[in-house]
Amino acid sequence: MKVLYTNSAASVEEWITNAEGSLDSSARKIVGLDVEYDKLSGTYFNPKKAAVIQLCVGTDVLVYHICHADERSESLDIQEIWRDPDKKKKLQGLKDVAGAIIDPIYFEMKDGFGRAEHRMWANPPPLPPKHLEYAARDAYATYEVYRRLDLFERGFFSLFKHPEKKRGRDW
Repeated sequence: MKVLYTNSAASVEEWITNAEGSLDSSARKIVGLDVEYDKLSGTYFNPKKAAVIQLCVGTDVLVYHICHADERSESLDIQEIWRDPDKKKKLQGLKDVAGAIIDPIYFEMKDGFGRAEHRMWANPPPLPPKHLEYAARDAYATYEVYRRLDLFERGFFSLFKHPEKKRGRDW
């Protein structure tokens, strides 16, 4: 993976412009996205805020330390498109989805990264290497989940568009 870690809005905009350029030549426009927050939970009067935003296109990863950004970047968005139907939990994390879609090893992708580490996302730059690796891994897993979901969806719906032709022999 090639990782860019920054708190510069100009660097984010340049990374996004380059990513859009590489996506222009691609038939499928897939971007992995994840967010780390400044605290584990929020309240109405003190909501949690984005501390780090991770983007991934292919093997290019952006880790944007947004809570320490020099100015605001308006080029980011988030959406949810899939849940593991076998999980009864209301909230499913990236490890649940990546473990179900990519490989069961992803169920362990956040092991060794506890509450104390999660509280450090809003600390002043630079992020510790352990956090940078975690953020890059999250971004790549998100990209890979979306890429595979897109492939599954296109494969499934192609069955309806191109029904199997009847063969000359049935044996």
